Amino acid sequence: MDNTVTTSPPKTVISARDLKRKLFLSRKHAEEKEGRNISCPNCGFSLLYAYSHEGVIAVKCQKCKFNGPLDLAYFRTVKGARYRRRKP
Repeated sequence: MDNTVTTSPPKTVISARDLKRKLFLSRKHAEEKEGRNISCPNCGFSLLYAYSHEGVIAVKCQKCKFNGPLDLAYFRTVKGARYRRRKP
């Protein structure tokens, strides 16, 4: 019987300095964009705050237990859409 031990390769370790730099750049990038609140499509409970209009995210509602993907492009509102005048 062979008593060799198999080990997995070491995980990539991110240095604290690199992590702080990435967090700083993320905050700076988020300040430049306008954010919006994403609500549950079933019950309207607030799920998260998004800074983008693109991408698909997986969410789980804490209130109604809805669990599934949401495309951010479909769950956005156009400002002033209610108040636009129709041409006569």
